[in-house]
Amino acid sequence: MIGEWKWEYNGVVHRQLDYLVEVDGDLTAPRLEKGKHDCHAWIGLDNLDLMMGGRSDGDRRLRDVVAKAVRTRLTARLRLEPIGPEHAGDLWRLHQDDAIGEWYEGRWTQVTAQRTATDMGAAWERDGVSKWIAYDRVTNELVGRGGLSRAVVDGQERLEVGWAVVGSLWGRGYATEIGQAALRLAFEDLDADEVVSFTEPNNTRSRAVMERLGMHYSHDILHNGSSFVLYRRSRRRDSSSTSGS
Repeated sequence: MIGEWKWEYNGVVHRQLDYLVEVDGDLTAPRLEKGKHDCHAWIGLDNLDLMMGGRSDGDRRLRDVVAKAVRTRLTARLRLEPIGPEHAGDLWRLHQDDAIGEWYEGRWTQVTAQRTATDMGAAWERDGVSKWIAYDRVTNELVGRGGLSRAVVDGQERLEVGWAVVGSLWGRGYATEIGQAALRLAFEDLDADEVVSFTEPNNTRSRAVMERLGMHYSHDILHNGSSFVLYRRSRRRDSSSTSGS
C-alpha cells in the first residue's frame, strides 16, 4: 500500500487505499472501466505535474501518492521506497546497526534520522532523485537503504550511487540488488551519461559491490577532508552487465 486518505463528499466520508501492483498485458492500450474513465495518461518521473492539472484547491494528496508510486522500484526480492519524513523511524533503526555505524561515524540520533529523512524527501522533489529505503518484498523486513543522489563529488556535480545494508544480511547480494536498480534508474529513466560511487580505500566489501555493478576504479579523491576511492560507470556499457549478487 502506498497511500491511505479520507475525504467527504455530499455528506459521505470516503476512505481510499492506493496500492502499487505489477501487471501483465499490453500496456500501450489499457482497457478502461466504462462510466468511470474515458482517457488515460502514463505518469513518470518527468511529468508528475500532470496530476495537478485543473486543481484549483492546490490539493497534492493524489499527486504525492502517484509520485511515490513512480519513484518506487520492485526488484526480485526488495521493495525500494523513496525516503521521506515518514521513514525517519526506520532510518533511525537502520543506523543503530553497529555494522553500518562503523562506516557512518557511529549510531545516528533520532534527530539526525529525522533531518536526513526530511532532506532526502526534499531532494526527490528538488532533484527528481534521492535514496530509497529497502524492505523485503515478502516479509516487509527492513533490509537497508541506497540508490542515487545528485552531489558534488571531486569538484563536479555528479549522479552518485550508494547503499547501506543491515549487517546480519551482508553477503546475500542485497547491496548489489539496490545498486542494479539505481543504475537502471540512472541510465534508462534519467538518461544519465555516468554514475559514480566512492568509499573508503579499506572498505573492500563496497569496492567489491562496485566492481560487480560494472564500475571501475578511477582515482583517489578527497571528500570533506577525508580520503576515498572513486569508481565510475558510463552509460556506454551495456546495462545487462549489471548482473551479480
